[in-house]
Amino acid sequence: MADENVAVAPISAKDKEKALLRESVVDEKHRLQVAFKNIDFSVMILDKEKAKEPGFRFVQPKMSKRLLKGVSGIFQPGRLTAVMGASGAGKTSLLQVLAGEARQGSLTGSILINGEEVKGNMKKVSGFVFQDDVILATMTVREAITMSALLRLPEEMSLEEKTKTVERTIKLLNLEKCAATIIGNSSIKGVSGGERKRCAMAMEIITNPSILFLDEPTSGLDTFTAFSVVNTLRNLASTGRTIITTIHQPSSEIYQLFDDLLLMADGEIVYAGPAKDAIDYFAKCGYKCPDFTNPADFLFMSVLNNEPDPTAAPGTAATNNDERIKGLIQTWKTSSENSTFQTELKSLRTGGIDRSTFKSYAKFGTQFAYLFGRVGKNAIRNPLVIKAKGGQAVIIAIIIGLLFQGTGTNYDLSGAQNRNGMLFFSVINNVMSATISNLSIFGQEKAVFAREFGAGYYGLPAYFFSKIIVELPFQMLFPWIFSLIVYWFVGLQNQADKYFLFVVFVVLSACSGFSLGIALASMFESLESALAAAPMLLMPLMLFSGLFINNGSIPAYFDWIKYISPFKYGYEGLVKNEYGGLSIQCRATNPNRIDGSLCLDDLGFNDQFSIAVCVACLAAMVGGLIVIAYGSLYRLVVAEGKAVEPKAPVGEV
Repeated sequence: MADENVAVAPISAKDKEKALLRESVVDEKHRLQVAFKNIDFSVMILDKEKAKEPGFRFVQPKMSKRLLKGVSGIFQPGRLTAVMGASGAGKTSLLQVLAGEARQGSLTGSILINGEEVKGNMKKVSGFVFQDDVILATMTVREAITMSALLRLPEEMSLEEKTKTVERTIKLLNLEKCAATIIGNSSIKGVSGGERKRCAMAMEIITNPSILFLDEPTSGLDTFTAFSVVNTLRNLASTGRTIITTIHQPSSEIYQLFDDLLLMADGEIVYAGPAKDAIDYFAKCGYKCPDFTNPADFLFMSVLNNEPDPTAAPGTAATNNDERIKGLIQTWKTSSENSTFQTELKSLRTGGIDRSTFKSYAKFGTQFAYLFGRVGKNAIRNPLVIKAKGGQAVIIAIIIGLLFQGTGTNYDLSGAQNRNGMLFFSVINNVMSATISNLSIFGQEKAVFAREFGAGYYGLPAYFFSKIIVELPFQMLFPWIFSLIVYWFVGLQNQADKYFLFVVFVVLSACSGFSLGIALASMFESLESALAAAPMLLMPLMLFSGLFINNGSIPAYFDWIKYISPFKYGYEGLVKNEYGGLSIQCRATNPNRIDGSLCLDDLGFNDQFSIAVCVACLAAMVGGLIVIAYGSLYRLVVAEGKAVEPKAPVGEV
């Protein structure tokens, strides 16, 4: 029997890492080779020279620009491939085209996985980590990774198995220390840049993709953190995955981690092959790397670029550099290394894509249930929702109450004027604040939604309706608090039905502002454009509310605008509710107090809609704007967000 007093040696960190990697090994049938042949990719850009011509002063002429020029290559499973090149070389374009992330442009050529044409299946078997890590700021690292597991791992996998997978992935990427820390953003302190990058990687790795694309994973990181990230990628590649990453200015230590190198210039390939052989190849081309020099620095400084000669005539260095790059491209095409490379392209792996490699996607019910909880947590954790909106409702209500205090007991002409002003402000405050605040919040979150939707976390209906259902109660709560303070502070009619209708109109006004803000955020791709358009829309609608111009005085050609104004229905409903059954001196020429409903003639409201119709119109406007918001969001992320599919070049089968 073993001696119980014998100490057991602790398991080292390296042994733990090896054990985790062994659990993540990809079996042979799931190892995927990515090949691409004659990829040509062009986009339309502004023709700056033609735009300067007088005839194009008010037109933006477009021209086609080739970003990729008939490139071919191969990425092997079990190897980490770095795609390098100067800015504008086409490395990011190549990565996005191969990964199915290119949204616009003209694409020809063929992309194959294990010898089978991709045909839109690349995203089903691969993960893509973008250069900018767009993750919801209020989620913790563990919550972000768990979301990916719950929504993208097979439904038949138990919750316990998914939880174990999450914890294993957290350990694999060394995220234990920050697992309970929120992601954060510029205004909310959260994890570091390296931790955020590794979290984004974990969200893709947890689905066990056989292929992983990464765009500049070391961007903005310090040298050690960058090395740690790339070393993690090297370890992942050792499990049989195909890892392809673009990278800019790697250190010599990072360069040594690469298995293969694809060097690009001017949309074409300058070198493709083992990273350790690149220096010898360029030495044969007349570019010898000095001793004790970072190979990556040498490639960027001496091969892809040359320092200009100060004695040369203007433009000479640039011309020489362009010619030299063309020479390097041509040298590669005629080299023995390229011949070997082309032979590999003709003898690809066979067997195609095993359908069991495809990612799984959760059902609508699972998506909705998770997103419902996440939106609720985000609303509670986001200080702008609770603190700012709640404080705004209370403070403005107190100011309005103090300003219009005693209006309810004032029955002369000034009292009528004060009533009109207070009722109008109650509408405009809630519509405007709800529009702008929700436009800003949703506009910022839309980037997260677009990224997660594109990655296949969930569908549009689950996201949109979970957000609407969670947000609407907040849109009702704060206007109700506003109404509770203002109504009794000002001293409006002391009747339960009058108070109830006041609350209904204020809440519906806020809800119409909420739905208008969501609609505007969904219509425009950028938040800046939406914020610029909001005042241009709100000001005319406010002008036709019935306060600034009498309804009977509006010109016929403008009269239709008032019927699409939430300000009109809210203000008209509040005025009719308050003046109904009220005795007031409405006209200066008549000192006697009369029924308040007669004063509605002066505002031009008596021949307009009833209170019930105003409520119905506001409710219909809320529903209609939500439908418009859904359709606009669908157009932005679904109809226009589809990836460009490659077409065979002319003359190629």
